[in-house]
Amino acid sequence: MSLLVAGLVAVGAVAIIDLLLTVAVIRRLREHSDLLRQTMNSGFSASVVAPVGTEIGAFTATTTTGATIGDGDVASGTVVAFLSAGCEPCRTRLPQFVAYAKNADLRAVAVMMDGDRDDPRFQEMLSALESVGEVIVEEFGKPVWQAFRVQGTPAFVATGNGRIVSTDLPGAPDPVLA
Repeated sequence: MSLLVAGLVAVGAVAIIDLLLTVAVIRRLREHSDLLRQTMNSGFSASVVAPVGTEIGAFTATTTTGATIGDGDVASGTVVAFLSAGCEPCRTRLPQFVAYAKNADLRAVAVMMDGDRDDPRFQEMLSALESVGEVIVEEFGKPVWQAFRVQGTPAFVATGNGRIVSTDLPGAPDPVLA
C-alpha cells in the first residue's frame, strides 16, 4: 500500500511540475509577443528603405494606366508609397496616405506589391491609390523596389533632387519586413 501511495505522490509531483512549466512557457510566449508587437510599432523605417540622402536608383515602370515612369519622373517633389494588399498595416493606414496625397503639394506615386488581382482587398487598395496618383503594380524586389532599397511594407519615401529626402510620412504606418 505504501508503494502505491509513493507512486501516486510521484505522479502528482510530476503533474504539478509539468503544470508550472507550462504556465512559465505561456508567460514567456506572451512576453515575446509583446516584444514583437513593440518592435513592429516602434517605427524602424530606416531599416526597410534606403536612408535619407541616398540617391534613387535607376528604374522604368509602367503604371496601371499604361504610362511609363522612370527615376527621373520621381526625382523631386514626389511621395512614393510601397504597399501590399495582404499587409494589414498597409490597409489600416491606407486612408492616411490617401488623405496626405490629396492635401500635399507633391506628386503621389504608389507601388503595390503584385498579388491576386481578383482579391477584393487588392482591388480596393488599387482603386483608392488610383484616386490620388499613379500606381505601379510590381513584384517585390523588382526595379522600383530596388531603386529605393525597400525591404518591407508599408514604406513611404519623399524625393528631392534625385535623392531620398524623407523616409517618413506624417501619420505613416510602421513597416513590416516583407
